Amino acid sequence: MAFWVQPCSAHPALGATMTVWGANNPAGRSTADVLATTAGDIRAEGGQVTVQCVEGELYTISGYRGDGRIFYERGFVGFGSTATLRWVYPRGNKDALDGPVSRTVKTFRAGDLSRPH
Repeated sequence: MAFWVQPCSAHPALGATMTVWGANNPAGRSTADVLATTAGDIRAEGGQVTVQCVEGELYTISGYRGDGRIFYERGFVGFGSTATLRWVYPRGNKDALDGPVSRTVKTFRAGDLSRPH
């Protein structure tokens, strides 16, 4: 079961959306597995991954989607569930959005991921 929030037009004039969601992790997938799946999905859609990193239960991935827009995703993976934040925005607005993206990503925290929700 996943819990989704519709993408929020965080900066509509700049074409930016921010989506935050959680999902159960019944198979107990690892952080590296979730990152690999995400990277594979981006590449399958014609996108390019430029950064990917795993640090314990935290992963970060960014690059360009198949339509050329920038994406930045940070996720937490626990044995029972996951929590993810993703920004998507046009390349031309990178400078204007670096601050808001950086602030939200740095402050994004997950709750108890040891069990399903």
